[in-house]
Amino acid sequence: MGIDIPDASIVVIWSLPSSLLQLWQEAGRAGRDGRSSISLCYAYPRSIALPCESCRKSSKRRCECAGREYLKALVTHLNAKGFIY
Repeated sequence: MGIDIPDASIVVIWSLPSSLLQLWQEAGRAGRDGRSSISLCYAYPRSIALPCESCRKSSKRRCECAGREYLKALVTHLNAKGFIY
């Protein structure tokens, strides 16, 4: 993401990051000043189906990396629970 703004209260992440760690880091940029904040991740179907960055660099069309599979499972779970609209 590449920003260092200490008082960011809203972070919008467009498309699913390549790993859970990257999602955690990007979402964690909101609220560093201790105030209420929100992070939104738009994990649209196309972004979920895309291979991660390292697989794209290797010219793989399908990603089976453990971190990416975990993120896909997380999105499926949240969707089933009604957290994703």
